[in-house]
Amino acid sequence: YGEERSQNYYTNDNIKNGLPRFAVNCFECCFFTYNIAKRMLWKERRNSVAVIAICLIALVLGNVDTLLVIGNISIVTTIIQSWVRLEVLSHRSKHILDSFRELYSIKEAKKNTRESKMLLLTHEYETLISWAGVLLDEKIYEKNNKQLSEEWDKIKAEYGI
Repeated sequence: YGEERSQNYYTNDNIKNGLPRFAVNCFECCFFTYNIAKRMLWKERRNSVAVIAICLIALVLGNVDTLLVIGNISIVTTIIQSWVRLEVLSHRSKHILDSFRELYSIKEAKKNTRESKMLLLTHEYETLISWAGVLLDEKIYEKNNKQLSEEWDKIKAEYGI
């Protein structure tokens, strides 16, 4: 959809254009999404619990201005929503990733069945990404890219992709 082709973004140039390549690219994205989201969760959980605890302590100590209470509730709600979206993204991307692994582990599936499953999984992944609206942490990506890329190459070899 972009006007410029992405270069060195996917490592699946050996697959001809079309649905099979699209599905493998989505499999790769799902693999990276899950692994980066999983690494982001610890920090998100820690920060969310800390902010919630601070707000609860402020509320318990009392004598808090009504406007401040409303502001705190708004902040806590936003933080919890962000945390929940990341939790759902991590959990659902793991499920989709496992489904991709299952799809590629079965070699003798009918072409129509295989293509239907490819479309379903890519749709599920893209819907999840759109719904979650989570920006993956670029620092975590850069720190783990080499290791994750090596793992992805092993996955491709394992499934003959």
